[in-house]
Amino acid sequence: MTAKLKLLMLCMIGIALPVDSLRADASISISGTVKRAVPICTVNTQNHIVVDFGDKIVKKKIQQQIYKEKIPIEVNCSDFIQNNMTLSIQGDSAGFNGDYIKTSMTGLGIQLFNNSTPIKQGDTVKFIYSNNTPSGGAPDIYSMLVSSTDDSDIIDAGVFTGSANIIIHYQ
Repeated sequence: MTAKLKLLMLCMIGIALPVDSLRADASISISGTVKRAVPICTVNTQNHIVVDFGDKIVKKKIQQQIYKEKIPIEVNCSDFIQNNMTLSIQGDSAGFNGDYIKTSMTGLGIQLFNNSTPIKQGDTVKFIYSNNTPSGGAPDIYSMLVSSTDDSDIIDAGVFTGSANIIIHYQ
């Protein structure tokens, strides 16, 4: 038999073989998790945040900027895709300075700080959410008592209050 005839016979045998014998099967599993577009977050487990300056505030020392307290902020999120977030605090503005939060006492306001850097109310502070820390990675925000420099505003002795909202944004 010549080489051409052998090649022709091999080609014919290959054509006559059933196609099923040349096929391989494999199964594919496809899965995933659909997440919300916005994570579910709570701040301080939805409890009211209290910042207590105590009862030993001396009126004349408020201008010395010594009355500063940390705002205890804990963020807890679930169903998040990215952990880039921003935090802002917004309240009514003190009459003598719109950057400060108003208190119930004329001439007394609350200035906000991100660590030691002053921030205006409503400013956004970026942070990276982490469920490995109790604070959720929230920045250290402080509140400091400040007084008006306007001589007509007299701070009375007594109890004062102030309020604001913490707003967490998902980026």
